Amino acid sequence: ADALAGAFDLIVSNPPYIPSGHAGELAPEVRLFEDPVALFAGFDGLDAYRRILPEIHRLIAPQGLTILEFGAGQEEAVIRLATASCRESSAAVERDLANRPRALIIER
Repeated sequence: ADALAGAFDLIVSNPPYIPSGHAGELAPEVRLFEDPVALFAGFDGLDAYRRILPEIHRLIAPQGLTILEFGAGQEEAVIRLATASCRESSAAVERDLANRPRALIIER
């Protein structure tokens, strides 16, 4: 985010969120053809959130929204990271069509 300036009304990201040790669990068409940088984010899959969330306050306009997709089982950890980094914002979770927690919505 260092190259970005200004206030954005909306930030949407599908960052990498798969733990690095889970490559063998992926479908072959994903594992063999997707760029690992787009898939894997450290031992717990949360490295991208640790980089993105501290920058949100600087990048998002007042009343702006940030939407970040996350993986299965990461809801509580992503909320904790958002709460610690985005103190002046509210955070909520949106469910996907299968009713699984899927996206973090941060409103400044």
